[in-house]
Amino acid sequence: MNKPALSRESVLATALSLAETEGLAAVTIRRLATEFGVTPMAMYWHFANKEELLATLGQAVIAELELPGFRGGSERETPDRLVSQVEGGRAEAAPEGDPTAAVLGMEQVSLTELLTALVSVLRQHPAVAPLVPSQFFAEQRGLELTEQALVLLARMGFSAAEAANIARTALELCVMLVVGEPGREIGMDECAREEHLAGKMAVIRGLPAERYPSIIAAAEPLTRVADAEEFYRGSIELFVAGVEARAEVLGGVR
Repeated sequence: MNKPALSRESVLATALSLAETEGLAAVTIRRLATEFGVTPMAMYWHFANKEELLATLGQAVIAELELPGFRGGSERETPDRLVSQVEGGRAEAAPEGDPTAAVLGMEQVSLTELLTALVSVLRQHPAVAPLVPSQFFAEQRGLELTEQALVLLARMGFSAAEAANIARTALELCVMLVVGEPGREIGMDECAREEHLAGKMAVIRGLPAERYPSIIAAAEPLTRVADAEEFYRGSIELFVAGVEARAEVLGGVR
């Protein structure tokens, strides 16, 4: 079998494929070297170490974010260029209370839209989703999404510290939803996954019925998701409802 040509891009693609089929633990320098038919030392021409490789994987996922309400087009705007646009009068006026919106080329969006966009890209790469939070500010799209979220939360009445905490929690929630989706056993093939899920069901149904009747009744939804779209939509709506309720409470005491 022909081995793929060794390059930074091909190493990343192979690492992503390994993570998705066998789990993140399978992504090692030695394993990748075997996949390419080279010595481990050859890999270090492209990545200094495993940590750099994993960080780059996380950044690659963030770079795929489709940002709602962002008018930057296909060309990524640099801070200097954006400032020059504002000074030259070419940027649209920001909505009242959104001092950064014009500079970033943002339209008003909802928190639900932002979280849905983030979950959407994470669902495409569930195995590497845990790598995303630590790399969020290393990619421009991560910065842009965070700015959108903080502007939105400030408009809802949250302080900078409160907004930062909510944004951080939202990011971790999105990762947790994707990695922990019931029935998604990352790194298992279909046969192994079905066997594993059947084992989970057997354990739940073997519990004492008089003590855990509700758990037994919910065995199926606790084990696997019947409607993935509804699972994510409902989870995001639940989180957003909590944020909105918190904003109302804080608004009433300030």
